[in-house]
Formats: sequence, C-alpha cells, structure tokens
Amino acid sequence: MEISLGAETSALHLRYSLIGFLFQAIDTGHNTFSSLGKASSRAYSSLSRMFAPLTKSRFWRPVQNNFDNYAAVGEAIVNSWINIGRREELASRALARQQAYEGIINDIIDYLADKPEVRDLVQQQSVGLAEEFVEEIRDRSTEFDSLLEERVNRLLGRQKNV
Repeated sequence: MEISLGAETSALHLRYSLIGFLFQAIDTGHNTFSSLGKASSRAYSSLSRMFAPLTKSRFWRPVQNNFDNYAAVGEAIVNSWINIGRREELASRALARQQAYEGIINDIIDYLADKPEVRDLVQQQSVGLAEEFVEEIRDRSTEFDSLLEERVNRLLGRQKNV
C-alpha cells in the first residue's frame, strides 16, 4: 500500500525512507534480540549443567565473586540508562505536546484572523476600550484640575468660586 500526501520532492522521499528504515530496524532488532535471547538461554542451560560440578566447588567462589561484582556494576550502568531513557522520553513527550498545542493555537489564531467578522469585532472592542480610556483620563484630569485649583486658592487665601 502506498500513501501519498500530494507532490513529494526527493527530500521528502529521503526523509520518509529514513523514518521507515528506523521503524523497520527497531522491529528487526527486536526479533533478532528475541531469537538471540532464546539461543543464549538454551546455551547457558546446557553449559551450566555440564559445568555444575566445577561451579559448585569452593575453588570457584573467588571467580563467582568477581563475576557477581562485574554483574552488579553492569546492572547499575543499565539502570542508569533506563533512568535517562525515562527522563528523556518524558521530556520529549512534553516538548512534542507543547509543539502540538502551539501549532493548534497558531492555526486557530490564523483562522480567526482571516474572518472579517472577527476583525470587525476586535476593531469595535479596541475602539470601545480606547473610548473608555479617553473618558477615564478626562474624568481624572478634571478631578486633578479641581483639586489643584482648590489647593492654589487655599494657598492664596481666596474663596472658592461657586
């Protein structure tokens, strides 16, 4: 099945092929590692039965202790990789979500900006706010003027004009 999203350039083909390669590599790697895991498990079982008399002897204990120490170090390294992977996955998901939200919001704003009704509404609201602002400044300047006149008259000892 071939999916096409319109006119595709060679750059898009390269991008799509790389994405497809990564997904197929993940699937192939998973199958390969699964088969390798089963084979190594069978080999380990066979070898452990064969060498059981040696590995259960007291002469093997120093080797086993060293092996256990290396295994613990390896386990700590793998656990740190797991923690890094968890943290990075959460961060990348949050980033992807944020990008998606920003894209949706920008699309909505672009859509609304193209609508004449919305532009008219914004213009009316802006004019209304400007009128309210001018009226408020007039009221306050009148109050300030009255207050200033009263103080000057008091300072000069004049009576208030009625």
